[in-house]
Amino acid sequence: MGDKIKVVADTNTWYDIGTGEIKPQSLGNVQLFSSYVNLFELSKTPKLLKDWRLVKKAVKALHDHSYRIYEQNPIEFIIKKQFPHFVLKDLSYKEILKGFEVLLSRNEAVDLTTEESENMKRSIEAFMESGKLTVSRLNDALPELRKNIKEGIGKDAHRKILSHPMLFEVVKKFVQQQTNCEVNLDIKTYPWEEIELFIIAWDSFFKELEVHPSQKIHPNDWQDLFAMVYVSPGMKFATKDDRWVSIITSNESIKHYLHRF
Repeated sequence: MGDKIKVVADTNTWYDIGTGEIKPQSLGNVQLFSSYVNLFELSKTPKLLKDWRLVKKAVKALHDHSYRIYEQNPIEFIIKKQFPHFVLKDLSYKEILKGFEVLLSRNEAVDLTTEESENMKRSIEAFMESGKLTVSRLNDALPELRKNIKEGIGKDAHRKILSHPMLFEVVKKFVQQQTNCEVNLDIKTYPWEEIELFIIAWDSFFKELEVHPSQKIHPNDWQDLFAMVYVSPGMKFATKDDRWVSIITSNESIKHYLHRF
């Protein structure tokens, strides 16, 4: 028997395993890896208010089938590539696991109480509002980018520009913001090739946004992108989201990363 395929799963993959859409026999030749992004999305999804039993199935699938959980949030994961001993003071991982323990032990015959629903609703709404603010700022910047493209080099030429160096700077700023400038990545020595799926997919995604006026960034786009941070060379990324499948398969340098169940 050959080596198993190492696959980082997006959050919808765990739902599909939990509901049986992805059959157990499909998992025989893979080692599935879950991440902080999966845990965070499952803990903050509005589905908890509409159908918490469905979320429980996804959480149980993650618990039962994860070969390993990458517990660092994506920013810490990025930092550790250059500063292995760095630890971001983030307690949310342990809080999420405690919440999942309660969810997994919950009797499915008993509905949420009004108090439980209200507490959950407040937490989810706070998360969604913070995400909307970040996305709003990014969308506000798109008109200027589109203007530059229209008045400058044109769409086709824009798609061909190597904009990775710009993204390196953006990642560096993200890290500075999240660590209160405690960490300053060295762009020249950072092992960008270890997160190339994330960088190249992000690059392609933003190019499409910049050249298509009708498209905007949506709150879950950031979570989808950051789920790719954990995919290193030699691994695969499982998703069936049409947008990301299109972006990944249309780029020769990253198409080999896609895994389909």
